[in-house]
Amino acid sequence: MQASSNSPRLGRWARWTLLIVAAVCLLGVDLDERVAALIAQLAPAPEELPCVQAVEPGGDGVGLDLMKWCDDERWDKTIKELTAIGQPAVPALATALHDPDCRTRRAAAEILGRIGPAARDAVPALMDALPRPPNSRVCGRAAESGPIDVRTVIAVSLGQIGPDARAAIPALTRTMVDGDNNWLRIESFVTLEKIDPKGKPNVAAIHRALLGPDRARRRRAARTVEGLSVFRRRDIEGDELIPAIESAANDPDPQVGEPVRWVVQRLRAPDHDADPASDRAASF
Repeated sequence: MQASSNSPRLGRWARWTLLIVAAVCLLGVDLDERVAALIAQLAPAPEELPCVQAVEPGGDGVGLDLMKWCDDERWDKTIKELTAIGQPAVPALATALHDPDCRTRRAAAEILGRIGPAARDAVPALMDALPRPPNSRVCGRAAESGPIDVRTVIAVSLGQIGPDARAAIPALTRTMVDGDNNWLRIESFVTLEKIDPKGKPNVAAIHRALLGPDRARRRRAARTVEGLSVFRRRDIEGDELIPAIESAANDPDPQVGEPVRWVVQRLRAPDHDADPASDRAASF
């Protein structure tokens, strides 16, 4: 009798379970389709050419002001919606990092960074996209830094993911030391600080580069610390950076010694923010 009295109850539970599973599956399909549709909106339609072209052309003949599309409002709304979806959108966004359109690749990297630690599964895809040649081309402008490329956005996004992006430390160290773009090197330094604030792989790598035998690498490192002092002063610990760089202040190469001396002096100044750096900023 006991078993038979429980049968209807078990039957109802089974039916409810099946209904719930079916609903979840349907929602999942709908969400996947929605994510795919939103990602497709990130690339401009042929008629949506840039509203404004910068006077200075990029290396491939494309204007630098690539982010000034006529549909910027729609583009921003799409980014916000994908960010709000969060972790369920991560696999599709990771795939979009290899899209042929630079605007889509840049947006995918930016959204993954906005999602933050929940986008940790995309770290391998971000690492794979970081050194890809197409991502070195200019793909927009930032108000502060001017022309930027997808690699720079990837570096920033890895920092927003944080310690869960530790696997990217070697790749970021390479871009910080050998990157051909000032802002890529600067943002890689800041990102390494966010990923491993205790280990400080960024400070150690800058120290090695400044004291190494490769003159081009020493010059890049000097330029990086100069940019950090001008633009990212609040993101670096002066007391830790000074010992790492001051030994290069006497480098006979003026493109190394002069900027390093200026940075050490500025970081040691009690009121460093009052020290005008507009001339330095204009050179980046």
